[in-house]
Amino acid sequence: MDEIERILAEPGTQKFGVGQSLYYQLPLFCDPEYVIPGWCWDMLDDYQTCKRFNLPLGKNLDDVSAWRTDCFNLIENEIQKITEYEKKKNG
Repeated sequence: MDEIERILAEPGTQKFGVGQSLYYQLPLFCDPEYVIPGWCWDMLDDYQTCKRFNLPLGKNLDDVSAWRTDCFNLIENEIQKITEYEKKKNG
C-alpha cells in the first residue's frame, strides 16, 4: 500500500488523474485484482453492462443513487482520458 500512496503523491497523478495513473502503474508491481476493493470491480462491471447493452440505471432518475451516478461519471471520465492518451501515444 505504501507504493500506491507514492503513486498518488506523484506530480504526474494530478496531471493525468488517479485512474489513469493507477491503470498504468499498478500492474508494474502488483495484481490490481487483490488491491482494488470488490465494490470497485462490481461498479466497473455495472458500468460496462449498462454501456454495452444500453441499459438504464433504473426506472427513472429518482431510482438511481447519486453515489452510483458519481461512480459512473468518474469511470467514464477516466476511460476517456486513457483513450485520448492512447490515441496520442499510438498516433
